Amino acid sequence: MKKLFTFLFVITSFVTFSQELNKDWSFTSVKNGAGVELFSIDKTDLFSIDGDKFSYSLLDKDSLKASFKQSDAFLFLHKTEKRI
Repeated sequence: MKKLFTFLFVITSFVTFSQELNKDWSFTSVKNGAGVELFSIDKTDLFSIDGDKFSYSLLDKDSLKASFKQSDAFLFLHKTEKRI
């Protein structure tokens, strides 16, 4: 009975408190290891997650856009694009 209760509690907690990751995320800041802000963040700067695809755009870095695709081996392939 104790194992069943523990199992149900874990499953319920996992489902109830999990957060949807597949969406657009706003940056608050970009800092280096010392905590120094590297550049300003615009309200249009986004980090997006959609399944195995990740992308971001940064206005302050000459409208930098980059995208990643996660492979089955948990490797990230990086591709950058720059608007002209």
